[in-house]
Amino acid sequence: MAKGDNALLDLSPAGIESITALLESGDAAQRLADLGELPETPLADVTLLCPIEAQEVWAAGVTYLRSKDARMEESDFSATAYDRVYDATRPELFFKSLPEKVVACGESVGIRSDAQWSVPEPELVLMMNSRGEIAGYAVGNDMSSRDIEGENLLYLPQAKVYHRSCAVGPWVRVGAREEEAREWEITIQIERGGETVFEGTVSVNQIKRTFGELSAAMFQSQVFPFGCALLTHRHRAGRRLHARGRRHSSHPNLRNRLSEQPGRPGLILNHTCRSCRDCRSNWAARDWVHHPQQRKRTAPFSSGASHSADNPATGFRCW
Repeated sequence: MAKGDNALLDLSPAGIESITALLESGDAAQRLADLGELPETPLADVTLLCPIEAQEVWAAGVTYLRSKDARMEESDFSATAYDRVYDATRPELFFKSLPEKVVACGESVGIRSDAQWSVPEPELVLMMNSRGEIAGYAVGNDMSSRDIEGENLLYLPQAKVYHRSCAVGPWVRVGAREEEAREWEITIQIERGGETVFEGTVSVNQIKRTFGELSAAMFQSQVFPFGCALLTHRHRAGRRLHARGRRHSSHPNLRNRLSEQPGRPGLILNHTCRSCRDCRSNWAARDWVHHPQQRKRTAPFSSGASHSADNPATGFRCW
């Protein structure tokens, strides 16, 4: 648990061993408030992991008015469908990632090898427990292959679900009501060669549907024994991020952030890599321990293959 900006409190002496258990407890904020004195560790001495443990990750589409307009512009074929879903009672929901495939802050997100137009989509993440209660909030990055999706709506799973296409965390904000969350803003910053090439901000309050609507739709005829994480759609980067060549180092890196202001879910930073054979083999061999406060001091606790050393030129932040 965060203590100020520079320290963490170890929750394990209080019997809290996982994010899932905390979110399932009912009132996570009250449970944390009732804890006594806990061991403190400098933030600089730990590496924060992804807070997704056993939760499936899903996403909602066309929840912002600007996202509806943008997606209608990208494909004449799909324009009618996007226009209809924005005003429909039933939201667009789609599967995004298995928990073991979600990358953490500081790890590399992927770009499909057959995509020509790939964009980061920074989004507020609703962390729901098994009862469908919104128990916390995080920040996520929903990488998308826009040219593949725009070619045909039936290609959406390929455009959205691929190796390293989703990042979440590292922080989970508990105890906030929807009214407070809607006061937050999402900001994206894209860097190349040490220079900012794009920035933008959108208010969470522009999400048309209530969080309760989205939660109810997620749990309609569906069961999530460990809860689930729902990406609430995005503030689109708004420019084409073309991959140049096949090597990791030959195409853009991205860093992203979501809201560093006090009480917000916090910073997420990712580079990009081409989703290649070497990357997949490294990923399969990793030791994945999904706990955001887990200390990582040695190589066996590595939470994924990082390509940041191969991609020093640019970055992507959301906050």
